[in-house]
Amino acid sequence: MKKLARLTKRRIFERKTNPRRGKRSGHAAGFEHFSGQAVEFEYLAENTGLNICRYDLDCRLCYMNTRIAELLGVDRRKVIGREAAVGLFPDGRFDAYDRALRQVVDNGRTIEIELSMPIEGGGHHLHLVRFIAENDASGRRRGVLAIGRDITEDRRAEESLRAREREFRSLAENAPDNVVRYGKDCRVIFANRAALSQNVPVIPHKGGLSQSFDWGETLREHKQRYTAALERVIGTGIAETVEVLVPSPEHDQRTHEIKIAAERDENDQVTGAIVFGRDITERKRMDALLMSREREIRSLAENVPDLIIRFDRDGRRTYFNTAYLRATGCAAEDLLGKTLGEVARLTGKGREYEAHVREVLETGRELSLQLLLTTEAGPDRHFHARYCPERDTEGQVAGVLFVARDMTEVYEYQAKIHSLAYFDTLTSLPNRLHFNERITSDLARARQGRYSMSVLILDLDRFKTINDTLGHVAGDQLLCEVARRLTGCVRPTDCVARLGGDEFTIVLPRVNDISEVVSIANRILAAVSEPVLLDGQEFVTSMSIGVATYPNDAVTENELIRFADAALYCAKSAGRNNVQFHTQESMAPQ
Repeated sequence: MKKLARLTKRRIFERKTNPRRGKRSGHAAGFEHFSGQAVEFEYLAENTGLNICRYDLDCRLCYMNTRIAELLGVDRRKVIGREAAVGLFPDGRFDAYDRALRQVVDNGRTIEIELSMPIEGGGHHLHLVRFIAENDASGRRRGVLAIGRDITEDRRAEESLRAREREFRSLAENAPDNVVRYGKDCRVIFANRAALSQNVPVIPHKGGLSQSFDWGETLREHKQRYTAALERVIGTGIAETVEVLVPSPEHDQRTHEIKIAAERDENDQVTGAIVFGRDITERKRMDALLMSREREIRSLAENVPDLIIRFDRDGRRTYFNTAYLRATGCAAEDLLGKTLGEVARLTGKGREYEAHVREVLETGRELSLQLLLTTEAGPDRHFHARYCPERDTEGQVAGVLFVARDMTEVYEYQAKIHSLAYFDTLTSLPNRLHFNERITSDLARARQGRYSMSVLILDLDRFKTINDTLGHVAGDQLLCEVARRLTGCVRPTDCVARLGGDEFTIVLPRVNDISEVVSIANRILAAVSEPVLLDGQEFVTSMSIGVATYPNDAVTENELIRFADAALYCAKSAGRNNVQFHTQESMAPQ
């Protein structure tokens, strides 16, 4: 009240100090034709949750509260005195508002309209606006008061309620289940179409008592069980479910699952019961079939050689097959309910594999990987493992299925095939196929990184003489020794390959300076020239080397090999046991 008094005094002072009518400063500008209650009105309008505007008989805005000003995004000090919504928003969005305002100005009758208002960020809200004529003490109309409130959520709630009612009625009428409502006296007050169309004997006609139907003598016990459950639910208010056999129109017996729930009024008093009945005959048959299939699947899982484990949401084993027990050498009671990390007889990496299970549980994505497992059966074995998420009926990950297949023999065979395809069987060096793939990939990286690389072609001097003199066994020993020495002369990133016979090649994938190539080549010449013991005798051999470099000499792998081979020819022509680099002269016809 003190605040209101201060506001009133301030308004009176403003009237005395600013006598210009219609242009007085403050939120109450334009209200001279109203009484001193204008201040109290403004105070209330500013503190209410409604949108409030006042207009004179010329439809000019005399007042708007802060709430509607913020909603419209206008400065109310600048819009006071302007012509209603048309003056503020000439784009037509408030035409209906303007028409209602003018109608109330004309006839003085209260009007309500619903108005779609744009909101910040896009979209619209629905507002209910009431226009009320304002009269002075003599009853003459002096203006119009517009009061609006946001009814968007109200309408949404109403529409949602109507939709729910339609949905529930549609659901009840179209549900395949039998839906029946009983009054407190056990009389039927509603039965849906499914129940009536199927003529289910457990549902008497509307108005009939729960006892007024006949199931036949053979099913008398089932009828009594149903009616007794219905009466108990109405008497106690506690829901029950019964499973009974009932006769059907086809004169055979069907199994029904019947759920009975009490219905209550607003005082929580039981007024009757609602019954949901479902024919579960097929489900019972499918359950029996499922149990049979489960026995078959379990038998299959127990007899396959793959390792199979099932984990729950906590990563604990809930099932494992016989193959897994054989691999771990553990007793079933030592593994059941334990995580991989808790029992790690199968592998020393139990925590790592437990992390795989956690990853699948958290992401829901299948995980496939290769595992090296140490088993009780012997040496390490290679397994291909899959961690597959298992989901419940709602699609949520409920566990993980682990299946691992022993691939040791397959991997060993693949490794052998790979070795035969890419490595020389005598020296174990990369062969020509391996060399071709290596030079292609190294050249591509050199182009991308803009650095140099070199190719060396090497040939043993007078190898044919040694081979013919001492025999092929000694020749093979010499080739193996040369291969060992070549490997010892290069860097770990370099590639030494045997192309065939006594011809070798070396790829230097990155060369910072030509001096690096010279140093490696000289080391090779020195190492190969060291005596070698063959068939109990010392022999000294030598090697000729040709070199070509990217990008100085060539830009393709074929040119590099061809130019290095030409340089090798020059090295042999120059007396052997030397290294020659590609030059234009080395490519001249000999």
